[in-house]
Amino acid sequence: MKKAFVFGVIATAALAFNACTEKTDKQAPVDDFTMEQLAAEEARCDTISDSGLDLLASTWSGMVIPTISDKEAGVKPLMRAFCKNYLDFKGNRKMMRYLLDENGYSAEKDSFTVEDKPEANYIKVATTADLSSATTGKVWKCQDGHLMLGVLMEQFVEKPNRPVRVAAFFDYNPAKGELVPNPNVAQKIAQAMDCIYGELTMVFPVEGNNIEMLEYTDKKDSLAYKIHFDGTSFKFDPKGRKISK
Repeated sequence: MKKAFVFGVIATAALAFNACTEKTDKQAPVDDFTMEQLAAEEARCDTISDSGLDLLASTWSGMVIPTISDKEAGVKPLMRAFCKNYLDFKGNRKMMRYLLDENGYSAEKDSFTVEDKPEANYIKVATTADLSSATTGKVWKCQDGHLMLGVLMEQFVEKPNRPVRVAAFFDYNPAKGELVPNPNVAQKIAQAMDCIYGELTMVFPVEGNNIEMLEYTDKKDSLAYKIHFDGTSFKFDPKGRKISK
């Protein structure tokens, strides 16, 4: 039952694709977004109790997002394009705050932490509140010259005491400058989660290319599972390795 709560959110995102294949929305370009607009979004969202993840889970797979056209594009411009369209979730607003003005960021003043690894095409922000909101972005280089953007969004809630997660994946073709949803990858991740029975943590890689699932049980040893990136997609390895708590 614990796992189903987390799995269901990601599964919703994958299934939503079927309803959106005939008509896919396209959003406005990202370059015109400002700190003033972000402040207005912050003020609006302060009046909303919902985290925004349920709506995000049911809509991301039907939205093509215009961004820059650049074969050397890294995680930051792609995350900026993504977050602009999903500002209802706090982790995405904090990510956008950092990306709009990295030099003006202060962990103490802005109440979130940043793990910024441009050489690894990886970035993560997490709020410092007890019930943290976190957004992680990772870019994988594909064999066909495209890039794959993965976005992991997590919201800790009081009951049950573990995060709700949504994982969204996009194909980026440098020649077109668009983020095109890839719900098939999200579906593979959801199927991998279905093989894990304890509480889990999903970790996007800072080093290497493989996603890791950490399974926590009541036993002394917990297990870590790999979801291997093969240059085009992911493959789950059902053989876990023991890790100490």
